[in-house]
Amino acid sequence: NPLPAGSSLGEMRFAGADYLTATIAKARVPAGATAIVEVSPNLIDWFSGPLHTTVVADNETFLRVRDNTPRTPGTKRFIRVRLIRR
Repeated sequence: NPLPAGSSLGEMRFAGADYLTATIAKARVPAGATAIVEVSPNLIDWFSGPLHTTVVADNETFLRVRDNTPRTPGTKRFIRVRLIRR
């Protein structure tokens, strides 16, 4: 699924390490849906929630979530956004 318009994937530096991030434009999330950010080491197993992700910013305009596992040489990390209908 494509990201809602105005949203993006990226990375941020925190405590000397690089982390994947997802920024979701709240105005573009359809009514009745919730954006869920999930992370994966292999594109098969996907995880969400506070054990796996950290909310960096959450306001009326956007939600930014960071993967809790830093990117390191030789390892892969993936991040995606799913829209869940309530």
